[in-house]
Amino acid sequence: MSSTHEKNDVNDVDTGGDPDLSQAMGWRAAEGLQDLGPVQDSGLSSPTYLVRRRDGQVVQLSELLYLVLRGLHPNRSATRIADAVTEAYSRQLTTDGLMHLVTKRLQPLGLADVAPTGDAFTGDPGEPLGASRGADRRALPGEGERAAGASGSGSGKGATVGALPGAEAQQLAPKHPPKAVPLLSLSLRGVIVPERAVPVVAKLLAPLFWPPVVIVALAAVVALDIQLVMNADLANSFTTLLTTPTTMLALFVILTCGGLIHEMGHAAACAYGGGKPGAIGFGVYLLFPAFYTDVTDSYRLNRAGRLRTDLGGLYFNVLTLIPLGALSLATDEPAWLIAVVLMHIEMVQQLVPAVRLDGYYILSDLAGVPDLFARVGPVLRSVRPGAITDPRVAELRPAARRIVIAWVAFVVPTLTAGILWLLWNLPFIVRTNLKAIGVQADLWAAARGGGDLVMVAIASISILLLAVPLLGLSVLLYRLIRTLARLVARPATLRLTRSRRSHSHGPLPTPEVQMDPDTATDTPPTTERDTPDRGAPDRGAAAANGAKVKATSNGQANRKANSKANGKAQAEVTYPRDFSDDEAPDVSTEVPTLNADAFRDDLILPSVAPVPSTGWRRAVYVVSGGSVNPGLSPAEQRELDIESRLRAPIRGSRRIVVMSRKGGVGKTTMTFALGSTFAGLRGDRVIAVDANPDAGNLAHRVAEPNERSITDVLRDRESISSYAQLREYTAQADESRLEVLASDDDPKIGMALGRDDYHDLIDLLDRFYNLIVLDTGTGILDSANQGLLSDADQLVLVLRAGVDGGRAAALTLDWLDQHENSTLVANAVVVINAVRKGVGAPIEPIVDHFSRRCRRVVTIPWDPALEVGAQTHLSALRPITRNSIVEMAAAVSDGFAHHEGTAR
Repeated sequence: MSSTHEKNDVNDVDTGGDPDLSQAMGWRAAEGLQDLGPVQDSGLSSPTYLVRRRDGQVVQLSELLYLVLRGLHPNRSATRIADAVTEAYSRQLTTDGLMHLVTKRLQPLGLADVAPTGDAFTGDPGEPLGASRGADRRALPGEGERAAGASGSGSGKGATVGALPGAEAQQLAPKHPPKAVPLLSLSLRGVIVPERAVPVVAKLLAPLFWPPVVIVALAAVVALDIQLVMNADLANSFTTLLTTPTTMLALFVILTCGGLIHEMGHAAACAYGGGKPGAIGFGVYLLFPAFYTDVTDSYRLNRAGRLRTDLGGLYFNVLTLIPLGALSLATDEPAWLIAVVLMHIEMVQQLVPAVRLDGYYILSDLAGVPDLFARVGPVLRSVRPGAITDPRVAELRPAARRIVIAWVAFVVPTLTAGILWLLWNLPFIVRTNLKAIGVQADLWAAARGGGDLVMVAIASISILLLAVPLLGLSVLLYRLIRTLARLVARPATLRLTRSRRSHSHGPLPTPEVQMDPDTATDTPPTTERDTPDRGAPDRGAAAANGAKVKATSNGQANRKANSKANGKAQAEVTYPRDFSDDEAPDVSTEVPTLNADAFRDDLILPSVAPVPSTGWRRAVYVVSGGSVNPGLSPAEQRELDIESRLRAPIRGSRRIVVMSRKGGVGKTTMTFALGSTFAGLRGDRVIAVDANPDAGNLAHRVAEPNERSITDVLRDRESISSYAQLREYTAQADESRLEVLASDDDPKIGMALGRDDYHDLIDLLDRFYNLIVLDTGTGILDSANQGLLSDADQLVLVLRAGVDGGRAAALTLDWLDQHENSTLVANAVVVINAVRKGVGAPIEPIVDHFSRRCRRVVTIPWDPALEVGAQTHLSALRPITRNSIVEMAAAVSDGFAHHEGTAR
């Protein structure tokens, strides 16, 4: 049931008017609309807001729709409202976009209508919608201004672009704003405690939630449970129950009162947090009788307040158990003990999150996602092979998304199995219940004839309890059949719409308001498929698109759930259906003419989602035959992101110099690792050059060295005109396909090569390779190193952890800064190699120093496979080492954006 009390009536808010009433828009917020403010502690990435209709239904709106709703006023022009929303929302909204949101989003949900002719607002100015609670919202420019001029109709002649005549708008308005009837909602309801009485009682009971009282109550029930387990004779109590009708009747009364106390606990918890609870009533939930409490107002509370409301019923069960347990210990009456046992079972049952019991709402509020059932379809569609992530999944924060996906993985098979079992056993259930009702009717007649009033009461209650499942089953089957029928009919309707459109003549219209096909929705249907239990975001966005607005609002405005078995009831939510193609064509994906542009992958083929390669996600994918794709794990996603960075495109060639002032730090090893990673993951032509004049050994690390060396290339460079010719001088690794150009084994020859020689060599390599990784010697003043540094696009500085290693590396950077190489220093990647935990000097000061001077610092852990001094394969490294090397390569790739490379 929904609350109908009113505060902050929208009709009493003056948002300012236009002096020229001939330009007035004529639209207003619906009468009796109340602002409940922003959703607090939401699991959604975008802010959302709550408003309550006059009939008590709560609607959750996106920020865009919320701003539009607050800006509506009979005496304000469409242009003025659109400009005000544009300024508040920081994205442009045109008048056509405004009218689309009003007529296709707000009006169908009963949130906006056209003011009657001659009924323009003339009241006193008041606080803006939601201002009384200090809601964190964006203020509309001009809000609070008095309407200038006399009253008049904004729906008359001369209305601005997009304004509808009053009669036409009234025809579009729904006679009865839509209300969802979810498949798993309460039915056949009635009121026990009226709405006006519940808040009074709830406020009297609210002090029971004072923390010291809660602690004492929990301690008392634990102590009583221990005593009952140690001293109670449960078997004898059940025997007495089955043989004594009066005990059964007393037990029924106790448990019924316990259910009402449970509901009062929800109401008191809501009042304790500052909310206003509604009526307490009864109904049928699934197959069983149930009580409910309207605590829709708890959505105004923060997460702690909502969780307190969720747990309030169980807490009052605890308070009920204390006197029941005490009576059981003090007397021999079996009804007390059995009531304690059954109430414990009911409390555990309430925590099951599969259906709308307390556990469901607890999980919902922990995640900050009030419409879990509405997310089932989007989650299932998102995990299909080749499917993109549904917008209603993508809008969730990461933690909330994980909770929702885990809940869907639990609830879908659970409910599917339950419904299939119910359908399979349906004839048996109906036959058995009817037979039992007949037996109880005979007992009732016999007891009435014998004057046994106790048996008459028991038989009457039994007949009622046996009939309720049949009524609930009838309602459930009706809803199930209706839902399935609509799901079957929906694709046919869409096909018919597309068919009509395909036979239309002429080019497609290009509306100013372009609707995103993944999020665009229209007027609400009564379909059950995406109907949630509470509220869900109406995601609205407007983006500037030149002079046009790309207003994206999927209109998923909704209403909180109306029912909870033996728990809370919230106003239910309706999700509007998707636009048909005729209503909102997406011009961004339409092909304006019949030509070859129609045969694009993105128009014909579905996108392919990444397939998990390890863990339980891979197992699910394999076992399901590829039909269920849970997506990548966080670790796999991080690896994919790193590899995406590593593949950053470059223009021309890129020269990367790897150097160190000290020998034995692993400079050559890092050159091999960096080059191999680039060659294996990028697909570019990558060559590593052993530019160490002192007989370097880089070639021996990669593959069997080619007999030819740098000096041979320099000698023959005039005759090398193709990659195939140059390939005769290099060796290539089998695993990574990295090529290496060796240095001369004779140090005298290597030392003879100077600055100009290496410059000529690099110019030649630029013509055939995208990435050139240069392994230098340790002498920074050598002519060869001077030439390499002058031609370098990027620097990788290698050192070992330790005071002397850090000092040598810092001196290298000092020298470079002093010799006009500050750009290389600022963009350098510093690699601290062979790090062992707890061995040597702490690396934190080293990392801190170089992080301040260079673009990135990467640590490479010690790995025995890198210490052999011979041919090395990356596959032989430990996973942590491989990951660190990939991170090093990605850090180097990040620098590609800072330099376009050398044009060839």
